[in-house]
Amino acid sequence: MKASVSTESQEVNPSFAETLSKFFQGNRKFLSIIGIALLAGIVLIGVVEAVQNSRTKAAISSLEILEVLYQDFEGLTTESPAEAAKPVVEKANELLASYSKVYAGWRARFILGLVHASLKEYDVAEKWFADIAEVSPRSNLAASALVNAASMAEERGDMQAALGYLQKTDAYATTYVGYTRALFTRGRILEHLEKPQEALAAYQQLVDRGESDDWSHLAKSRLILLKTAQAK
Repeated sequence: MKASVSTESQEVNPSFAETLSKFFQGNRKFLSIIGIALLAGIVLIGVVEAVQNSRTKAAISSLEILEVLYQDFEGLTTESPAEAAKPVVEKANELLASYSKVYAGWRARFILGLVHASLKEYDVAEKWFADIAEVSPRSNLAASALVNAASMAEERGDMQAALGYLQKTDAYATTYVGYTRALFTRGRILEHLEKPQEALAAYQQLVDRGESDDWSHLAKSRLILLKTAQAK
C-alpha cells in the first residue's frame, strides 16, 4: 500500500518563509521600535568611540608637549632651577587633572618625580614615583617607578623604605629589564642595614638568574667578599 501524505500536516506546518512573513506583518510596529533602539545603540557606540578617540589624541598631544618641556628643562643650566621647572610642573598637573587614570597621567607623575628629584626635593619625588606603582601597577612604568622611589628614600636616609620599594619589584621579575639592578641594590642596602645573610640571599638570587650584565658580575664579587668575611 502506498503511504498516504497527511494534508493536515501540511496545513498546520506552514513553511518557514510564510511564518516569518506573518511575524513581520503582525509585529511591524514592535520591530520598528527595536530597529530604532538598535540604531540608537549603534549611533551611541559610534559617539562613545569618537569621544574616546578624540580624548586619546588630546592626551597624546598634551603628553608630547610635556615631554618637550621636560627635555628643555633637563637641558637648561640655570641658577634658578625651581623657576625653570614651573612650566613642566604646570603642564604635568594639567595633564593629571584630565587624564589621571591613563598612560598620559602615569607618565606625568613620572616626569614630576624626575623634576623634583632634579630639584633635590626627594620626599616629593618619592611620592610621585610611589604613586605610579599604586595607581597603575600593571603599567610598564611601575617597576622603574619603584626603583626610583627606592633611590629617593635612600637619598632621604630611609633605608627601610627603600628596601620596601625594592622588594615590590619581585612582582616584575620576569618582565622588568632593570630587575637585576633592583636585586643588586637590595643586596647593597641589606649590607648597609647589617643584614649579611639577607644580602647574600639577594646577591645569590641575582647570580642564579644566569645573566651576564654588570649587576650580575658585581653580585658575584659581593658574594665572594661576604663569604670570605664570614669565613674568617
